Amino acid sequence: MTTTIQDLIDAHPDIPIDLPKGTTNTSLDETYNLSPTTLVPENTSPLAIARPQTAAQVAQLVRYASQRGLPVTVRSGGHDAHRRSMASGALVLDIRALNSVRISEDRTRATVGGGVTTGALTAVLEP
Repeated sequence: MTTTIQDLIDAHPDIPIDLPKGTTNTSLDETYNLSPTTLVPENTSPLAIARPQTAAQVAQLVRYASQRGLPVTVRSGGHDAHRRSMASGALVLDIRALNSVRISEDRTRATVGGGVTTGALTAVLEP
């Protein structure tokens, strides 16, 4: 089944969904790339970049993609030396909004959202 960006937007009007590089905010496509030889070429163009705000929205998008055979990649903090969070024709789940850190009352456990960066986590845990 062929999925278009408009199909995706229509199916999930409550989730911000952006077009790939060159058509909207290009910072959504940028990935920290340490290695000049990368596994994923710079000209990789995903189908769309979805920015779910909740775990339930992530589940909706994964279910949608699974039902249509649509490849999915996940972008958390944006640091991947080989740009594996981007794939041509895939739906990128940019989960940076899922950046909560909850520490238990007894301060022995933490629940960390998938979009938390190491710097943000350290800032919460260090004190």
